Amino acid sequence: MANLLAAEGLSVCFVEKFREVYPRPWAIVLDWEVMRALQYCGIAHALHPSTRPHPGTDFVGIDGEIIKIFDLLPPPYALGWPATSTFIQPTQAFIPDLAGGILGGDALSGSLMVQPEVADKDRTRLMDDLIPMAFLYVTDGQGPQAWMSPHAAFWKRLGGERIAFVTPETGAVDGVRAMTETGRIFAGWADARSVRAAIVRPDRYVYAAVTDAQDLADKLQRLADQLGVSRSGGQHGDAGSR
Repeated sequence: MANLLAAEGLSVCFVEKFREVYPRPWAIVLDWEVMRALQYCGIAHALHPSTRPHPGTDFVGIDGEIIKIFDLLPPPYALGWPATSTFIQPTQAFIPDLAGGILGGDALSGSLMVQPEVADKDRTRLMDDLIPMAFLYVTDGQGPQAWMSPHAAFWKRLGGERIAFVTPETGAVDGVRAMTETGRIFAGWADARSVRAAIVRPDRYVYAAVTDAQDLADKLQRLADQLGVSRSGGQHGDAGSR
């Protein structure tokens, strides 16, 4: 958490609770949400070669019969990393599910955004490695990006990025970063939820799903109100917004 706060420009003092290393085994596997957090901290790619995808577990009863099978999800991985690798996450979640607070209020608020693999010149990379930790407006195709056009100035003031997952033949749109998925991670996510776009917070949790132009306008207004900023510039209460 200290790394995540520092990455947002905050001054952080980190104090260990114990003088010595904790004497008992604590973490033996880590899941893809933890790897996503470590990626944000800049260490996931260095750590990954020393991990292995969890092979799964067969739970056997006293009679020797299988009573439960823990089977792992196959690739492609929705968050860009194996669902479970060689550690079990501690009881304290590495990043909390931030479903409440001022940036909640939507059915999908607090769900971690999927992370597609995308084509980058002659290789494949993870989405988070290519775009900054900022508010994102992510769409399946260029069409829903037109909904953002009337709000482009507000989105720019927030430091927001516009991302469209497209086919290689799709033409460019000014102000929109076009990316080509190597699978259908985001497209499948959107189809399963009957949405066309998503507003994603800088921590990569979903702020809101978007279904049409009016829905986007309403949710951007809600975001502005929750952040205490004006859609026309400045902050609520300053001379520029009266």
